[in-house]
Amino acid sequence: IQLAKTAIATASTAIATQAKKVYTITFEGDKLKAGVKAAQEALRADLKKVQATVIAAREAVHAAARAIVPKVTPTAPPSPLPTQ
Repeated sequence: IQLAKTAIATASTAIATQAKKVYTITFEGDKLKAGVKAAQEALRADLKKVQATVIAAREAVHAAARAIVPKVTPTAPPSPLPTQ
């Protein structure tokens, strides 16, 4: 459970940090497309990193839940009630 809590905190921090980032588009002359592309690639790379932390947190929570809940083995289905 502690691992899940740590993973959630890490993901929350990553999200908060990402939310504060500002991507500035720099260009000279008619090179706007290249400047936009560079900013877009930086944003995409940063979002993939944040996504990885969120996925790791989800997996840690899932693992903690599986560890807490005992495994239930299915039993034979109940026999049907007799009809009258």
